[in-house]
This record gives sequence, C-alpha cells and structure tokens, in this order.
Amino acid sequence: MTSVETSTMEMSTARMERAFRKLESEIRAVPSSEYAALNVDVQAAVATVLAAVPQLQELRPEIEAITSLDLTLYDRLEEYALALAYAHGTYLVAAARESPEELAREAMDVRRLLLSDAQALATRGLIDASRLRDVGGRMGYRNTAFDLVGLVSMMREAWSRIEGKTPTTLAELEHAEALADRLLIEVGERGRPLVKEAQRDRAAAYTLFLRAYRHADRLIEFLRYVEGDADQILPSLYADKGRRRPTASSEEPTDLSESELPLPMLPPSGSSEGPSDSTAPAQSMVRGPVLGEEFPAQAAGMPGLPGVDPFKD
Repeated sequence: MTSVETSTMEMSTARMERAFRKLESEIRAVPSSEYAALNVDVQAAVATVLAAVPQLQELRPEIEAITSLDLTLYDRLEEYALALAYAHGTYLVAAARESPEELAREAMDVRRLLLSDAQALATRGLIDASRLRDVGGRMGYRNTAFDLVGLVSMMREAWSRIEGKTPTTLAELEHAEALADRLLIEVGERGRPLVKEAQRDRAAAYTLFLRAYRHADRLIEFLRYVEGDADQILPSLYADKGRRRPTASSEEPTDLSESELPLPMLPPSGSSEGPSDSTAPAQSMVRGPVLGEEFPAQAAGMPGLPGVDPFKD
C-alpha cells in the first residue's frame, strides 16, 4: 500500500469516527426494542449510500420545492452511513477471535514449562510448594489460563530469590501472562462486555441509518416517479434484489397475448348474428368471477364461461 493510499484510508477512518462521535448520544439512546433486523451486508450498504450522496445533494433543491416535509433525515443520511461504518468496524475488531484450540495448546505448553521450573524451585525451598498442588491438574481453557496467572504471580513474587536460579525469564513470564489474558478473552471472562457494547452500537447505528435511508428512498421515488430512475439514484441495500417501483411507463397499455384479449360480447337472446348495433335495446349485465369482467344476463350459466361447471351440459 502506498503512502497516499494509507493517508486516504486514515482520513476515511477519521471521518467515520467523527460522524460516530457526533451521533453517539443519539445512537446510544435508541432502545433495543426498536433495533432493526440487520439483514444486509453493512459494508455494501454503506458503500451504496456514500456513492449516491453527491446526486442526492444535487436533487435536494428539487425535493425542497415540492414538499414541506422535514428533510433532516435526508440531509444526515451520509453522517448515519459513516457512523454505521465506524460502529461496524469497531464490532468486527471486538468480535475478532483467535482459534481457541491454538491458544489453548500454546498455553498448555507454557504452563507445563513454568510448572516444571516452579516445582524445581519448590524442591529447593525457594517458593512455597503448597501453592503448586492445584496447578496443572485441571482441564479446560479457563483453568489453563488461571494456572498461568497463578504461576506468573508466584514466580514474580519470588523473583528476588529465584533470579539466576531458574531457566525462566521475565520475558517468558510476560508472554505467559499475555497468553492467559488472550485465552480468558476467548472464553468470555474478559472482553465480552466490549463485544456486546460494540454489537449494541452497531445495531442502533444501523437502525438510524435505515430510517434515514427509507426516508430518502421515498422522497427520491416520489421525485423521480415519471423518469423511473430512482433505483439508479439510490439503489437497494439488498444485493441482487432491486425494488419493484411502479412507474408511469409501466402502467401504459402493452401488447396483449391472445389469452389476455377481452372476450367478445355475446349477442342478445334470440339473435343468430354478431353483436347488436347501437339501435338494439340495452342488455342487462351480470358480473363475472374476475374483477371488472361482465357478461349479458342471458349468458349466465352458459357452458364454457368462467365460473360454470365444465362437466354440466
């Protein structure tokens, strides 16, 4: 990555954080009962909106000219998108996990070495052997982590007596402590509140973002109804799922297939010719089973018409 790309990325991240900090109190005020279901790709949704912002800003005067609605949500859509991007990134970092199996294996290896050195020191009377009785015999990630914490604490307390008399170094103790900390985070002893907080922030930020998006979406749909290009201006947040918007052009008549052509009017009773001319008396009509479909009353019940039992003569 070049220095220019790095600088651009840092500027973008700073912009996202500024937006989040600006909206932080509003985000934290959203009750969990109002959280919107997060069923979109957040990164794609943010990118979609940010790409649309220049045109949304360009169309704002036209929207303002045709409505007296409050345009605050429309104007803040970019800020909500940036705040969501920051909250999402924070959540991903907090939720990032190392493989527990790998961590546990490394932690058990380190525990075995420290315990071996501690037992040798206890044999020489340099540390209290009674404190080692429960170390190393328990299974599980949490127990392994706490064994490491106990061994590190014990050897640090006795460091003035054991320095130079054990293969263990202070650097190894620091490494063991860091391993224990990472393992405890993995199993939820620490860090879980951070993940939950980040998850709540993301859910609330997405809720506000979605409200602003829907508000802008309705305004653009109304403004560009005749042109029918609202989807191009502010695309759907759902990948590969465009919205079905009725447009003026979609309501115009199109070529009908033969099966869609209207049925011919049946002649009045007693006539063998086609439909009567304009001088013939008006016929009474009955409704067919399809909305808007009508037939002469005399034809009601005739075989072949909709709603008539096809097996009756």
